[in-house]
Amino acid sequence: MKAQFAVCCLLQSATISMVALPASAKGALIVPGHAVGSLRLGARDAVLQKLGHALPKHEGDTAMGRTWTTYKSNNGSHSLSVYTTRDGTGLITTICQVRIDSPYFHTSQGVHAGDNLLRILRVFPHARLASRFTASNKRVDLYDDKKNGIAFEFKPAADASQERCIAILIHPHGKSVTEEYSSEYEDLDDKPA
Repeated sequence: MKAQFAVCCLLQSATISMVALPASAKGALIVPGHAVGSLRLGARDAVLQKLGHALPKHEGDTAMGRTWTTYKSNNGSHSLSVYTTRDGTGLITTICQVRIDSPYFHTSQGVHAGDNLLRILRVFPHARLASRFTASNKRVDLYDDKKNGIAFEFKPAADASQERCIAILIHPHGKSVTEEYSSEYEDLDDKPA
């Protein structure tokens, strides 16, 4: 079986570090509106402790209890970002969104980072352009399927068949990804009507 790089806790809840693991269909499944692997929306902070050390930079308004935390694969080529909020007491942290850029993770229909825009729109016909922004000096188009709770980041291209998905996000069903998502990026250019 071909080895893939992935965040360990998504595949094995007892493992803390990030290592190369064999492919596992269930452990790599993106379930819109619910989970990436075993990392589920609504889960508490104990799950995050199993991910190991995050990158030093946390994005968001930590004073208000809202944070994007990023974890990298061993080889540094892929990342997992988790958006969390704290309750009014500051004691309970809840996972609200998850962003993954590894093609290892996929939906039950086989959609993964690296797929082109046309394929994703065929599989998720409710996805609409939700925002355009600049991240790391690169233009990004964000398509959101609010109904199903999944969004896709794309590197724009002149031809839609050439636009490649660079990351997939899951968020609660029926809620727009941009309601919370914009805090991850400093330069949110515009939001289509």
